[in-house]
Amino acid sequence: MSRFANKRSTARLVLAGGCQCPDSPHDEDWIDLRTELGTADVVAMSDGNSIDTLERLVVDWNLRDPDGREAPVDREHIGDLFADAFSQLDGWIEQNVKVATLPKASGGPSRNGSRATASSSRGRRTGR
Repeated sequence: MSRFANKRSTARLVLAGGCQCPDSPHDEDWIDLRTELGTADVVAMSDGNSIDTLERLVVDWNLRDPDGREAPVDREHIGDLFADAFSQLDGWIEQNVKVATLPKASGGPSRNGSRATASSSRGRRTGR
């Protein structure tokens, strides 16, 4: 156990529906993903979109492109995945990835869990 995210910690997601590659060269389609994300990962992902997030998480896969060639794990191919794969990835990530939690910035909910904000104008009335 460590207080640091292990960038080599991965697990395999087997995609539902068996192999969907051209000519079905294997029994199942799978994606290996990181399972631990540190603060730097969380900050980078919060500034990006779903493709940015998957670029950071996807380590390997056995997927093939429409021509039957091994598809590299890169932004272009991640972006070309069908929505059903994104749905499976989203659910798997939510269940299996340990993510660093960042404290809320000023103006967000307080750290003690109350719904109050850190706004300095709290309790003041504006002139009407």
